[in-house]
Amino acid sequence: NGKGWAPGEKEAYMKKILDDDYIPPMFCSTQEELDRTGLADAFSALQYDDDPALTMKASKQKGADAFLDGKRNLAKNIQYYRDAVNHYYEAAAWASKIEPLEHKHAHKGERKSNADEAAIKREETFEVWKEAEIDEMKSTLFSNAALCHIQ
Repeated sequence: NGKGWAPGEKEAYMKKILDDDYIPPMFCSTQEELDRTGLADAFSALQYDDDPALTMKASKQKGADAFLDGKRNLAKNIQYYRDAVNHYYEAAAWASKIEPLEHKHAHKGERKSNADEAAIKREETFEVWKEAEIDEMKSTLFSNAALCHIQ
């Protein structure tokens, strides 16, 4: 009926929680403890579902918006510029995750054999960037961040 525990599910869950080796992810104090929970893998899988170029562009736009808000702000609140810097650095990090067209062609044979078909189809919908374009975008992002620092 979709409600409640499946037969044996509650007992298995309680056994897992009461196990001395199990630490809920919220209470992990070391990287090793977190790795044993499997939660880090789950979050990283969610994080990289979308095209990194789209996330990069969105972060760049947030940075530009924050910068313009700082320019329009009469109280000269520098928090807008700090936010802009953070967005630009985030965009630069996402730009580093974009695989250039030149690298895709070089690794095409090994990618097909190592990756699952769903991941390959998803990546085929990603925007195509040349290495020079990515470098130019990173240069722009770092220049924008530097401009925010001198405001």
